[in-house]
Amino acid sequence: MRERLFRALVYAGYGYGLLAIFIFSIDRGAQILLLSAIVHLLLLMWERDYA
Repeated sequence: MRERLFRALVYAGYGYGLLAIFIFSIDRGAQILLLSAIVHLLLLMWERDYA
C-alpha cells in the first residue's frame, strides 16, 4: 500500500514537472490538450494499480 502511494506520488511529480515545462513553452489550446492527456494517463495508472 505504501509502495503504491509512493509510486503514484512519483508519477504525479513527473507529470507536474513536464506540465510546468510545457506550460511555459506552448499556447493555450495545446496546454489544455496536454493537461487532459496527463490527467488521463495518471487516472489509467491509478486504476491499474488499485483495481
